[in-house]
Amino acid sequence: MGTTPGGLPYPEPTDPIAQGADAIKNLATAIDNRIQTGTLTVSTSGSPITFSPAFATVPVVIANPAAAIGFPRYVAASAVTTTGATLVVWNNSGTPVSGAVSWVAILL
Repeated sequence: MGTTPGGLPYPEPTDPIAQGADAIKNLATAIDNRIQTGTLTVSTSGSPITFSPAFATVPVVIANPAAAIGFPRYVAASAVTTTGATLVVWNNSGTPVSGAVSWVAILL
């Protein structure tokens, strides 16, 4: 079995056919937990998100307001770990506000 530069397994042409199912299972398992998504309403003090299952390494988190209501809103993810992060929303004057947020966490 071969692996990509990113560590994903793949079957080689010389691998025995009998190992084909295991090779595909290993590939599916390897990519299964590389991306997670969610939507939540963040409170004015920030709200935690939990990655379930936990990532093998710390992911990149991208978050965006799910809807703008009357003024621009900005979102930041902080304290990102393999198990979660905290999302904070604020308006264009820098005041923390609550708001709906969509997020995606990705292993690069």
